Amino acid sequence: MVVLACATAHADKSRETAKYLSGGASAVSGAVLLYGFLDAPEGEVFDTPVLYTGLGLAAVTPSLGEFYAGEWFTPGMGIRIASAGLAVYAIQNEQQLVRCDTASSASQPMCKQLKGAGVAMIGVAAIGFVGGMWYDALDAGDAVDRWRSRHGIVIAPTVGPTTGVTLAGSF
Repeated sequence: MVVLACATAHADKSRETAKYLSGGASAVSGAVLLYGFLDAPEGEVFDTPVLYTGLGLAAVTPSLGEFYAGEWFTPGMGIRIASAGLAVYAIQNEQQLVRCDTASSASQPMCKQLKGAGVAMIGVAAIGFVGGMWYDALDAGDAVDRWRSRHGIVIAPTVGPTTGVTLAGSF
C-alpha cells in the first residue's frame, strides 16, 4: 500500500500525508527499538533479534514521507545508516562477561555487559539515529514542495467572486 501511495506519478502530493508517513513510521520503528532494550533475555543486554529488526526499520521507514515525494535517499537516512553501523559495532565488539547481578553463587553463568567505550558509542549512535529520524520527519513536507516544483504543480488561492484553491500544472 505504501509503495502504491509513493508511486503515484502525476497526482498532487499532500504535505500532511508525507508528514504522517514519516512521523508514524518513526514512532513505530522507535517502539520496536525500545522493546529490544526492555525485553532482554536473562543474562543479555538486548533482545538482539528485536533490536536488529528495530534498527532496520528505523534506518528506512522514517523516510516514507520522502519516498512519497519521490526522493529515494535522504541525508537523514545516511545519518541513520552510519549510526546503526556504529551501534552494531559497539554491540558486537564492546561487550565483556561479568558475574550476573542475580547470581547466587560463582558457578552460575556469566552475563554480557557493555564496556565504557561501548556505552559511549551507543550514546553517540542514539543521538545520530534520533537526529536522522527527526530530519526526515521534519523534511517530509519540504520534500513534497520540491516534488511539486519539479513537476510544475502550483497550489494557489483564487481571487474573485468565489473563494477557493486552484491547482495548476504542466504535464
